[in-house]
Amino acid sequence: MSSITTIRPHENESVSEEDDVSTIQTWIRAIRVEAEAVRSFELCPVNGLLPPAEAGAHIDVYLPGGYLRQYSLLAGSDQKGYRVAIGLGPDSRGGAKTAHTVLAVGSEIRISAPRNHFRLHEQLDEPSILLAGGIGITPIYAMVAELVRLGRPWQLYYCARTRAHAAFRTELNVLQEASGTSGRVTFIFDQEPDQHPLNIADLVARHADDRTHFYCCGPSSMLNAFQDACRGVSSERVHFEYFSAATVDMKQVAEQKPFTVHLARSGKSIRVPADRSILDSLSDHGINAFCSCREGICGSCETKVLEGTPEHRDSVLSPAEKEAADTMMICVSRCKGESLTLDL
Repeated sequence: MSSITTIRPHENESVSEEDDVSTIQTWIRAIRVEAEAVRSFELCPVNGLLPPAEAGAHIDVYLPGGYLRQYSLLAGSDQKGYRVAIGLGPDSRGGAKTAHTVLAVGSEIRISAPRNHFRLHEQLDEPSILLAGGIGITPIYAMVAELVRLGRPWQLYYCARTRAHAAFRTELNVLQEASGTSGRVTFIFDQEPDQHPLNIADLVARHADDRTHFYCCGPSSMLNAFQDACRGVSSERVHFEYFSAATVDMKQVAEQKPFTVHLARSGKSIRVPADRSILDSLSDHGINAFCSCREGICGSCETKVLEGTPEHRDSVLSPAEKEAADTMMICVSRCKGESLTLDL
């Protein structure tokens, strides 16, 4: 979930780390400029060790001013310290600006334990094709480092506006050299002379055999093109992560209907109006469920479904997970029938 840009959790409501007792106190050991408008932050535990983290994982970061944001863990993250990168774009809201202008070496900051909905599949000798756009390089960089460590074959296509906007170029070239003939990095700078945007459909078509796994993280336009290109590829071999919410289908919103949510643990039943989410409806009745982005991209509100069929609208679960209907993101997803029973 590379540098996900989210809104505040509910309109003007701010978030405090006290809202989540599982947060971890860290301090900033280093801040580095990685590219134009991109800085990395090394977060070390105040006490003990951090939880283990896999490539592709992300954490919640509680920033000054009540902002709660999610950032992917970079290569080099371990139990002694996590690394995240934060991009400051022209449309960045308070979280990124706060990170770039307020945070300093020595600052203490709360984080969550890692979550991972963008796992690297590490099958022996199965090649991996990885696509990254802009700040979407953050989880992909960690995946490349792990593939090199495992000795797996890989190819990375990294798209950025210019060389100055491409973070971790030196590190990626070092990983390519370390992997010998099994790894390759291709940079695409589409705003530089004689450069052209990556043809994702052609790329997927050239590698869409029965073994290759495809990974993509980047802006919505890139993710949409990637998913279109992979329509003929088995869903088990297609992996992606959004760092901004997908475009809202207004026709789908207009056709929303009310339904009832039964809470198995509390024994309560809550009516969800057509114009309210499950998460908001629970809050309306004094029931607080942990959440963060409220856009269906961070996975923090994932809830087990005991009965009923959810109508999935998130950008987290894979097609297979959505088909299984075992869990749902209650911030955006709804019900296909009259009711759902949730493990709450």
